[in-house]
Amino acid sequence: MIRVQCADAAIRAAVAAGSVDDVRPLTASGTAAVRAAAVSALARAGETDVAETALADRNPTVREVAQAALRRAGVDPPERYRALVRATVPADPGAVAGLGETGATPDTELVQPSLTDARPRGRVEGVRALRRLGSVDVPTLVKMLDDPSAAVTRQVATTLAPHASDIASERLTELLDARQVPHTRTAAYRLLRAQGVWTRVLTDLELYEDSDENLRGRARGDLTGWLEREAATTYSMPTGATVGRLDALLRQVAPSLGPSRERLLRFHLGLTDGGSRP
Repeated sequence: MIRVQCADAAIRAAVAAGSVDDVRPLTASGTAAVRAAAVSALARAGETDVAETALADRNPTVREVAQAALRRAGVDPPERYRALVRATVPADPGAVAGLGETGATPDTELVQPSLTDARPRGRVEGVRALRRLGSVDVPTLVKMLDDPSAAVTRQVATTLAPHASDIASERLTELLDARQVPHTRTAAYRLLRAQGVWTRVLTDLELYEDSDENLRGRARGDLTGWLEREAATTYSMPTGATVGRLDALLRQVAPSLGPSRERLLRFHLGLTDGGSRP
């Protein structure tokens, strides 16, 4: 906050003195808000070269300021980003991010190679850009759910969430296995939850006594939330093999659930204590 306040004061003083070019050193600040303010001030003074440089900044606010400045100057940001992405191999992650923010679906071809970038940030921005461009290759992204980078896996899970029903539950169950790294398991959990109410309840019960404290806490909290806010308005009932799996899991975690919660769950699941329909 102090850096931003000082930068704003310095920029106002420079503009008032007619020496706005003195603001240029602030474009290299480690604080994104300072860089954004400097780019904005210089662009208003006609120094659009600074905006050109800031197009590929790692921070989205700085990129947004640069894009707006260039549009005011009659420059088309998507074309600049296309040139930047083509300029290096692998592409600059900031340029990929900017293309995702300003481009169109045909730009998918330029973004796709970033999914195999050796740098985690390159893969992160590639996944995010494809989502923004409306181009989601589900099979390709499913293969990235066990990426060694937690940041990449989070972006993949976010991108796949609306398409969770298109992913094989068996594959997600494999990724939920205790032998997987925590961020991969967390991504698989998110997607299994999104596959429907009974898959969600099954997954929560499977993780109810998990050794991973984070996953165990998330599963218990989610199951509690479902019971308190959604169960009463869930009018469908589990069918087929799901019924047997739910009953077996309820028996398995009964000591942790406690008698009252187990009874409540059985009521909402339509199960008797014997595992059959009442």
